[in-house]
Amino acid sequence: MILFCGIPSEPPMAMAIAAAEAAEVRHVVFNQREAAFADLLLEQRDGRWGGTLWTQETASPLEDFTGVYTRAIDYGSLPGNRSQDRRQPDPHAVAHSVFLHGALADWVEMAECRVLNKAEAMASNGSKPYQAQWIQRAGFLIPPTLVTNEPAKALDFARRHGRVIYKSTSSIRSIVREFDPSNRQELFRLRSLPTQFQARLTGTNIRVHVVGEKLFATEIASTAVDYRYAHRDGEQVEMHAVELPGETAARCVRLSQALRLPFCGIDIMRTPDDQYYCFEVNPSPAYSYYEQETGQPIARAVVDFLAGKKETSMSNVKVIDNWADVTGRLVAFRPHPELTGYLIATLAVSTVKAVPGFPNLLESAKGQTIEVNVAAAKSAELERAEGTEVSWRIRKAGPTSIFAHPDLRVP
Repeated sequence: MILFCGIPSEPPMAMAIAAAEAAEVRHVVFNQREAAFADLLLEQRDGRWGGTLWTQETASPLEDFTGVYTRAIDYGSLPGNRSQDRRQPDPHAVAHSVFLHGALADWVEMAECRVLNKAEAMASNGSKPYQAQWIQRAGFLIPPTLVTNEPAKALDFARRHGRVIYKSTSSIRSIVREFDPSNRQELFRLRSLPTQFQARLTGTNIRVHVVGEKLFATEIASTAVDYRYAHRDGEQVEMHAVELPGETAARCVRLSQALRLPFCGIDIMRTPDDQYYCFEVNPSPAYSYYEQETGQPIARAVVDFLAGKKETSMSNVKVIDNWADVTGRLVAFRPHPELTGYLIATLAVSTVKAVPGFPNLLESAKGQTIEVNVAAAKSAELERAEGTEVSWRIRKAGPTSIFAHPDLRVP
């Protein structure tokens, strides 16, 4: 039996509950907004903690839970615990809510069942520099990084690395932005808050969700600095489920295990030379955004993990990138109607050659006319090559999406 703790209408929680219902897995929902109608008894028996949780007029022994998925918000932000329209909350109800949330949080930390995720382990996200040390130990590369509140050091870092981005050093969500050394007013605000600066890499963003030993990798195509807020900046985002090289997949699992986060979202980037850099690990990922875009069954994996079902070996789910070298006539190209920063090139393919070390998922393209997504920065080269034969390295990123390598070769 699974315990869900949080706001059941929040998308990640709602999708997990729906997955449990579809799989006919027994579950209990502790709706924080209904804390006034819930109660908890904790007791110690033979050195082990147990007790009973009452929700929706049903008593559930804590020992019966095989897993807990918690996305609980601060009880102080619940409507019933705050003043509204000059009306003060019921002090007895607030006291009950404080006790209930505190006792439940204590039990979750001590629980011997599977928990996604325990607060103690999630605390590693409170310091990005600390987390970066674990990322490196797992075998990932990280971008050149500086944490400082001194404007002169930030300027020197930008001079040495060219384009630089900045973000919060803590777990507080921040929008990643590109650093503009000429903005002196913003620069001197740095003295009030140490900030993390990193050399801006070029490549493809990938979000990897780890659930136990299962992996779900999503490639994000966008020109936005922070694709999570692309629409706010007038940019577009396109997502596809992708496969990772075996060693990169293994590093993701090692990292989640080292951080004791069986469910996490790992942000990585594949550079044009096929190096994989890792930026950070999210200990409470809003996976619903990615599942809705790609159809990957992340919620079902969460339910299976918490229900205690035997996991598929990683050797059965690890994923492999794919590339092929093609030649063909560049028929035409046009702006991408949805994906900002990309063009759609129409290519009449004459030959397809496998790239050593990679599977070739484009064998059937020989003799066909295909559409390839090409970075808009290549528009001048495409214009010169239109109507002629070209030789490109391309890969499939989905059933109907094909992307060209950033360093495509144009004669």
